[in-house]
Amino acid sequence: MNHYLIVAAMMLVTYLPRLIPFLALDEEKIPAGVKRWLGWLPYAALGALIIPGGLTAIDGPWWISPLGLLIAAGISWFYNNMIVTVLVTLAVLYFIPL
Repeated sequence: MNHYLIVAAMMLVTYLPRLIPFLALDEEKIPAGVKRWLGWLPYAALGALIIPGGLTAIDGPWWISPLGLLIAAGISWFYNNMIVTVLVTLAVLYFIPL
């Protein structure tokens, strides 16, 4: 089978689910509860991607990776700055005696 045809079919299959809601839905027709629920989707998706890998990221004692996640969550909650969160979390985890 032609590789260009396969690539074109994959492009169509991934593009249509993004295009159809954009064309079919009007923002005024979406209920407020659905809008609120859709607002939380990016956070849920990021959590599902980050937390499993974050729990097993560091070789060594089992408690270091969850501790790093908790530190990162706390710092990001108070400072809301990704660079500060990453740097402080790395510094704290680096200086923990093993």
